Amino acid sequence: FESEIHLSFMLAQPETVEIELINVLGQTVQPIQKEHHSGGGTQVFTFVADANLPVGIYLLRVKCGEKVWTRELAKVE
Repeated sequence: FESEIHLSFMLAQPETVEIELINVLGQTVQPIQKEHHSGGGTQVFTFVADANLPVGIYLLRVKCGEKVWTRELAKVE
């Protein structure tokens, strides 16, 4: 993945959204965001990876209320 990732999502109602980058062992390597968002529109978020993050496989996890989405990312040189 590039050092900058853009993520957009829609919320039907106000929710606390938590976004984090985790390794394949489930450990948080970079907490990204945990804040309350208003509902009813598209939320756009830009994530900039830590420059010292080593090459490897990571998971981008988004928690929104009771729902959790996970996307696999590969950091390459």
